Amino acid sequence: MMFTPSLDQSHEGFHQLDVVRGEPNPARWKAEMVVPSLSDEIAINQRRVEEVAELLAHFEFSLPEWDFPAKDRPLYPQFEGKEDLLRYFLILSSINYEYFHLGLRDPSGEALRFSDGVLSGAELATSRITEFWDRLRDVAFLRDLPTAFAEKHLFEAQVPIPRLGNRVDCLRAVGTCLSVLERNGLGLSDVFEQYQGNPLSVARHLSDWIVGFKDEYLKRAQLYAAMVAGRFQDRADNPVDMNALGDLTVIADYRVPQTLIGWGILDISDRLRDHLNRLGCIREDSVWGQGLRAGSIVAVDRFVEAVNLVRAQSDIPREPVTAIHADPVIWAVPRQYRKAIAKGDTALLKKLEGLFVPSRQVEFPQMPTILH
Repeated sequence: MMFTPSLDQSHEGFHQLDVVRGEPNPARWKAEMVVPSLSDEIAINQRRVEEVAELLAHFEFSLPEWDFPAKDRPLYPQFEGKEDLLRYFLILSSINYEYFHLGLRDPSGEALRFSDGVLSGAELATSRITEFWDRLRDVAFLRDLPTAFAEKHLFEAQVPIPRLGNRVDCLRAVGTCLSVLERNGLGLSDVFEQYQGNPLSVARHLSDWIVGFKDEYLKRAQLYAAMVAGRFQDRADNPVDMNALGDLTVIADYRVPQTLIGWGILDISDRLRDHLNRLGCIREDSVWGQGLRAGSIVAVDRFVEAVNLVRAQSDIPREPVTAIHADPVIWAVPRQYRKAIAKGDTALLKKLEGLFVPSRQVEFPQMPTILH
């Protein structure tokens, strides 16, 4: 049994949360239920799953280390304290959603995105948390985070961040839970330890525990577990059971379905494609948004299975790929492809020949997370 800070009005009590290891991922279960119900709008092309797996099986599938710099400043923290790092990534994951302004466009038609003119989106949010870490690591300050501080320091930019109030609420909720842990002589290390480092169990715990992580597909909760696994992957004090990463699903946000559609793995109806290309966005809590998230989860599971099959038949021994390993590849390959076109890198273009299906491209910039 795991003792969990309750979220009653007092924020003081604890309740017991049953831990059942080996249970299926509820996000995976829900996705597998949703996909057949939307087969007229969204379907998985198994032939393309296998073709793309053949093309990409020899790519490096590795977890990001989440310690790289930005263009002109530190991005991720350079401190090494275990509890501080666990807190840092919890705070970051709690606000990691919806950086575009729905319905607001620049003169070229691009959706306006949280930006200071150099960094934007998640990179800018990450750099701000790093910059003001000495304040945010103070649990009492975080619990009662002043809106004015968030507006002036964390999220002020040429294009301000959307949903400021929601993000402040999320940060305060994290501070509240951390303060309850502290008062009981516990930390996030203890949460991982109680679950024997199982990343899915920790993600489910967070989804039940903190308002900013409540989501049927466990997006930010799983992202937190995956980021911790990546940052600690080469450390002896890694709190994550790396053999259990296969319990997690892909983080099904906007770039993943966009890429899967471009690869021809996700087949979408003409009606949905026209909507995406015309409006440039889709609500995550809509039927289509739910379908794209679910379809992405199931499709990536099939892709991972196909990649592992190809790699198993290869002469080169490789570690098994999971959805969390596939996620950064799905993000990175389209960027590599665009750079190869711009630079005339014929070798890479030849390597990726047949990956993208031109008629399948869609340009929607996001599927924003809708907080409930």
